[in-house]
Amino acid sequence: MGSDKLMLYFFSVGNGHSTLVLFPNGQTALIDINISSGKHNPVSLLTSVGITSLDYLIITHPHRDHITGLAELMQTISVGAYVFSPAIFRPDPVYKDWQTYENIRTNVFLLWRPIFGHTVGGFLKQGTHVGGVSVKYIVPYWYFGPLQRTLDVNDLSLIVRLSYGANKILICGDTEEAGWKGVPDWQIKDTTLLLASHHGNKSGYHLPKIQVMAPKYVVISAGQKTEADADNRYKYHTDKWNNPFFVAVVGHTPKRLFTTRESGVLVVFNPLTMEKIVNV
Repeated sequence: MGSDKLMLYFFSVGNGHSTLVLFPNGQTALIDINISSGKHNPVSLLTSVGITSLDYLIITHPHRDHITGLAELMQTISVGAYVFSPAIFRPDPVYKDWQTYENIRTNVFLLWRPIFGHTVGGFLKQGTHVGGVSVKYIVPYWYFGPLQRTLDVNDLSLIVRLSYGANKILICGDTEEAGWKGVPDWQIKDTTLLLASHHGNKSGYHLPKIQVMAPKYVVISAGQKTEADADNRYKYHTDKWNNPFFVAVVGHTPKRLFTTRESGVLVVFNPLTMEKIVNV
């Protein structure tokens, strides 16, 4: 049943990433999957609440900590449409989840397909609107030139931007400095919520772009050590949003930096404001 709410569940999957998006019209998307560590198995969690199909499966890039469990997912849950990073990558040695990813990537699309397009009723698109939410896929400028062959797979991560009313959410895989430098400022300016790139690691923290984004809230999907480092890295940017009057009266700093390690994070948006962000 649809509502006016956009909900995101950032699962606790250790130093990896998996986010479930519940759109206001009832459609669903899973962005990345990792069942190798952390408290959550996204496949089990989905089936435990009765989700047996996904409208969209979005993989930011084909590294192990973003696709582990993909084979299990495909055996358990049906998927309506796929979205992939433009990165071409072959691990050594190959493993089952990567082979599943590669089989889907090569079988779903025609050779002439637009990059990061997805199939909906046989048509290929570079973005869409789902239940009033604008979904945009962003890659660096230079993917389109010869430099793309020299970029690390992390720097070809698909950046997923969800825009809903006054809110803008960025989920950016493991984008590092070279990738961030190729992302247009206007695409990421004034971000409400940022999933910290590369699990909050220093390699994903590019200060000029963070300053453009000016994120009001940051979510870290990481293990304990990485989480601690990331907290020191990002808290400056979120702390500046604090209301001095609120701090003075209540006597504590409002929390704007969240981590998935303990129990995952739930975020609820309505068209005007972010209603709730909590560890769940």
